[in-house]
Amino acid sequence: MQRKTWSVIGSLVFISLVSSIAAATPASRWLNIPFDAALRRAAAEKRPLIVQMYAHWCTPCNALTNEVLETDDAKTMLREALGLRVNFDTPEGQRLTKRFSVLNLPTTLVLRYTGEELGRVEGYGGRKEFLDTVRDALAGKLGLDALLERLRRQPGNVEAQLAVAQALLVRGREAEAYARLKPYLSRGDSHGADAMRIWGRYLLRAKKRYVEASAHFLRAAAIFKGQKSAPEFLYWAAKAFHERKMRDRAIALFTSWIAAKPPSFLPLRYQVDFLVKFNYPVEQCRAGLKLALQKKPTESWLHYLAARNE
Repeated sequence: MQRKTWSVIGSLVFISLVSSIAAATPASRWLNIPFDAALRRAAAEKRPLIVQMYAHWCTPCNALTNEVLETDDAKTMLREALGLRVNFDTPEGQRLTKRFSVLNLPTTLVLRYTGEELGRVEGYGGRKEFLDTVRDALAGKLGLDALLERLRRQPGNVEAQLAVAQALLVRGREAEAYARLKPYLSRGDSHGADAMRIWGRYLLRAKKRYVEASAHFLRAAAIFKGQKSAPEFLYWAAKAFHERKMRDRAIALFTSWIAAKPPSFLPLRYQVDFLVKFNYPVEQCRAGLKLALQKKPTESWLHYLAARNE
């Protein structure tokens, strides 16, 4: 495919995606003010504050926007609460990521008007699940005390244990949280992957402890080698090396992965996504995109990345 052709297609995909989120904060539903001002207003009105953290490049974030946040469901959700959307990639977004230990995108924080966290919704699993979880948080069913009570009733429930660990982590109780996570960090099952994900993203996103994060994700990739979680962990390891200003080391992870046998398109896709997202030289991105598009010329995400790279 000629560059001109995929560039035009990519531009159309990019415009479509951006258009879907361009009006993300209409005054009638979502506040367009700094977080501190929103919290002061919530305190004055004694109303909860719902803070929705998103990024333009985050596909689940865009789905949440289109299916819930810009529909009548949002109007209903914000009838008793104030709503604020914050772009993860802005200085304000990074400040709140650190303050509230935001580990995943999208993340929707449900706060008491005092600023205390009542609960959060991570990811987007569909309209009903999202709205139900927000309602549970507003009703006080997702706070730390509620999670601890659930674990007391179900002491063998690993998901409950991990939920408590993460709740402690985002509240700054790191030592307690790590003690709960540690038994699972060497397990090669789905619970081990969840524990690895929680601790690693905490190190990288919330605490910016990049040396620890890169070692952690490399270890996770080794534990889960050959499993579906391995690509994710390699990608996050590359992110950590990038933040350490070790760009060559980050790219080397993808290079060795692409050269591995049997050959796979997945590492090439991850590499292109990484190069474009982290603003590597245009020609380097273009070369990766050209190769990826030769292999899968109809993949829309590659065209979106191509448009971003122009």
